[in-house]
Amino acid sequence: MWPDRVWNYTFWNAMMFERSGLARPGQFNVPYSSGGGSGDTLVLVAPGPNSFNVVTGYVFVSGGVCNVTMKCGLVAVSGPMPVSNNSGVASGYNENGWFTCPDNQPFVINTDQAVAMGGHVDFIVKGF
Repeated sequence: MWPDRVWNYTFWNAMMFERSGLARPGQFNVPYSSGGGSGDTLVLVAPGPNSFNVVTGYVFVSGGVCNVTMKCGLVAVSGPMPVSNNSGVASGYNENGWFTCPDNQPFVINTDQAVAMGGHVDFIVKGF
């Protein structure tokens, strides 16, 4: 069902796919950037009815001091994680998923300050 390679795409235009190097079967990777603003940044779009995003890894680096919260839709799935200037967090890979969003919910990263934030999220879309 899933391709044997990673598909990289930006959340700005999820329909433009680009093949890249070898990776785990079914694993996707999306880069993101907050654009220097505060508040919610959409990272993974809602996958559609009867489907959900499973976040299997993430990396983010902040250009300033802020608190980062990960959310599924409007619901926080992590506590606020304080980061300082030019620091960040890398989760490592978790095949069971660090976060599993409810049915048809987007994955969002929130910053409480207007800072540049960037990184990537590894994920799988599952259905029932």
